[in-house]
Amino acid sequence: MIKWILRFFVVFIFLVLIVFIRHFYLPACHTPQYPTYDGWDNGTVNHILPSASHNEFLIKTSFEKALEEAPTLLISDSIIVKGHSSESSKRFWSFHATGLKPDTEYELKLENEERNSLADAWPLSTYPHPDSSAEKLTILAYTCAGGVEDKVLGREIFIKTVYRQQLLSRGLTFDPDIVIANGDHIYWDRKSLDNTFTKRLLKLRLDNIYGHLDLEEAMTSEANLEVLTNIVDAQIAELYGCLLRSKPVYFLTDDHDLFENDEAREDIVTFPPQSYMLDGALSTQSMYYPEFLPDRNRPQGLTGQDGLFNRSYGTIRYGNLLEGLLYDGKRYSTLSDTSAVMVARDAEAWIANRTVADDTKHLLHIPSSPIAWTAGKWSEWYPDVLQEDGSIGTYPNKKHLWQKGWWLQHQRLLSYLKESNRTPVVLQGDLHNLSYALIEESGDVTFENDPIHVVGTGPLGSGEFGFPSSFRGTGAVVPEDMKVEKLLDQTEKNGFSIIEVTSDRIDISMYAWRPEDGEEVIVDLEPLFRYAIRN
Repeated sequence: MIKWILRFFVVFIFLVLIVFIRHFYLPACHTPQYPTYDGWDNGTVNHILPSASHNEFLIKTSFEKALEEAPTLLISDSIIVKGHSSESSKRFWSFHATGLKPDTEYELKLENEERNSLADAWPLSTYPHPDSSAEKLTILAYTCAGGVEDKVLGREIFIKTVYRQQLLSRGLTFDPDIVIANGDHIYWDRKSLDNTFTKRLLKLRLDNIYGHLDLEEAMTSEANLEVLTNIVDAQIAELYGCLLRSKPVYFLTDDHDLFENDEAREDIVTFPPQSYMLDGALSTQSMYYPEFLPDRNRPQGLTGQDGLFNRSYGTIRYGNLLEGLLYDGKRYSTLSDTSAVMVARDAEAWIANRTVADDTKHLLHIPSSPIAWTAGKWSEWYPDVLQEDGSIGTYPNKKHLWQKGWWLQHQRLLSYLKESNRTPVVLQGDLHNLSYALIEESGDVTFENDPIHVVGTGPLGSGEFGFPSSFRGTGAVVPEDMKVEKLLDQTEKNGFSIIEVTSDRIDISMYAWRPEDGEEVIVDLEPLFRYAIRN
């Protein structure tokens, strides 16, 4: 009997080893799947992500194969813009058009050097002039759209790409004028995944599917370029394809877009970012999604400036109706105690100046680092951290290497909003939830007469294990030093927000879904929450 038990045990261990080796060690492959379009032929184009202002377009594209000669963008049969490629594969091309007319719809065509069309034509519009009247603006906003389809130990970290596309398509039925994707477009953490067995398995599994990045080499080097594009194609090009070809997009970066999670442990501190992290973010943005176009009220030479564009700090200016200030809270963070910042000092000065200006009817702050909520992560404005009893707070455990200066900058930013003559509204990303809160107090700063509206726009791609309550053991809570009225408590579902801006109000509608709700309900998804902000 014992002999048979031993034989069974040996066979069982052998089978487990075979499964383990096949799943985690033997090379696998990913078969790209791009969206399809009713009545529109994308030809040889894999993806199109455009941005716009009142007089410029910046468009990022990729193609099925390399184009030896630069393609051209023909704008309404009168303006020709030659493509620019920043990497050796010649599969990725960008187009920058200037001198356009405000508030005008143009027809765009991609053509090769022989003037043959590379895809069907499509429309794209400029914005109203900053000094002109605009009656209405509709925004589709969300966060955390990245991640590849895979499971580790049976747990799904990100939902299927097709679900994300269906949620995007539902959002597009509201005919938004612009799209805001607030951070975490890429999940491909490198060194910060080495602290647990499960994370190492995830890293090993994905490296065997998409390839391994050599962090000692440049991201677009011969050794890394194919792997990098495998990784990012799966998370950006395959997700969006050409779905947003007529919708100007704003891609704000956060920690994972720099190829690490924000972590501070005895063995690793990920921010300020190391050179491979900066290279990864720069290379991804250069190839896949637009930088921020110039704005007359954003200083040239501001931190994040790269040639004509800014990579980290951007502006949405839509006539005299709305100004949105987009700011990255990770890339330029510092570790210097009370003088530490998460937003570069000169960028903070720009934010302060524009917040107290009064030349638009509405103002949005759009930070990558969330305000009014904490999940106990390291690089937050707040010192709160997960305690042994499962609560989040500041006692007795302290957050390792947390910087007091982050909180002080947070207080300054909220004070600028308090000084604004416009209703203070924050659209934020990073936290994997939908939420709506009114900040009444933050430390010794009070907002009782004019609370700050804080909108958690909703995560597009989070799977079962990607939500904080699973990944961190706790959902998001209000920090100890803040008093907040929760109109919608943090809701861990996939989703997005529709923001409709008119002269006298901002209407917020939030849409939520989980795979267990059923794929068939997405097409007619109804709002989870609605709120009207009146000026």
